Parts: sequence; C-alpha cells; structure tokens
Amino acid sequence: MGIPASWQGASLPVLAEVCLAYFPYNEAPDAPGPVEHPVLVLAISRKDPFSLFVAYGTSQGIDHPHPWDLVLSKDEAQEIGLSKPTRFALDRTVWLPYDDVWFKRAIGRQTPRLGALPKAALKRLGESRITWEHAHQMSLIPGMEPKADLAKTEHVAPAISDAPVVEQSAKVKPASQAEE
Repeated sequence: MGIPASWQGASLPVLAEVCLAYFPYNEAPDAPGPVEHPVLVLAISRKDPFSLFVAYGTSQGIDHPHPWDLVLSKDEAQEIGLSKPTRFALDRTVWLPYDDVWFKRAIGRQTPRLGALPKAALKRLGESRITWEHAHQMSLIPGMEPKADLAKTEHVAPAISDAPVVEQSAKVKPASQAEE
C-alpha cells in the first residue's frame, strides 16, 4: 500500500506523537478496528513499508489507570486535538503500516498526525514504570532480540530509552493480548 499520495509531502510521524489509527481488536488482530482511536508512537520502522509501533489510546479507564498507563489530562489532550482526557495503554501495542487502511486523516489536517505529547506528559512517560526491557519480557514485540535490535533504535523517553526503530515485516504484528 504505502503512504497515500494525499499524505505525500507532509512530515512523517515522529516519536512521542499522537496519531489517529484503526487499532485492531483482539478478536481480529490482523484487521483494522472499526473505529479510529488515538495512538501514541513509541517506535518507528523506516523499512518499506514505513511502520509505527503504537500504544492504544482510549477515554475509558481514566480514573483507574494501570501503573504503566500514560494519562493525558483534558487540557493536555486538547492541546493536541483530542476532546477528552486520554489513557494510553503502554501494554497494548502493535506495529501498524502507516497507510490509509490503518490510519485516519485527522479532521482539518493533511495526515493522521495530531501532535506531540505535551512536555509534562513526555516527562511522565519517561518516569513510567514500563521499561523497554520489561516491554520485551511482556512480549510486546514478539521475537525481537533486545540487545541486538536496540542498536537500530530511536527512542521516546528515558524509561523506554531503548525503544526501537526496528526492521519489521509488512504484516501487522499484534503485541498485546489485553482485553477490550
């Protein structure tokens, strides 16, 4: 598929940026979900097709987040174009090709990109209890050799400073089995 022609010329997503995607449901992990959700970019593969490793975003569970979740306040969410406080489940992640099958163009924008995490949220992400080594142990990236692949990486924040930009296949690889 590749990057849609209408998105060509626009900047590609970067780490710690929020985009809109059809995050796959556990019942159909190889198919786009029926509704778009905000996703947080945690890693990037520049191999063709350009792919993003993203964490699922939702407005549900804001009041009782897990220690590994990143919660944006209403003000932080609105700063990047979201209407409600948003929780990013850092244990619910997947590789998605950056195309118009998996990503939805944001209203009033040329691409699915909404914006970068506010500085305070980025700091909280860096202080989160999830580390890249822990993420690997939780099988968030199946089959990845952490020490070998970390050399090919870009990263988001200190706590996941070894988060990779890795070489992934075009097939979507669900990385978490969290329930809806």
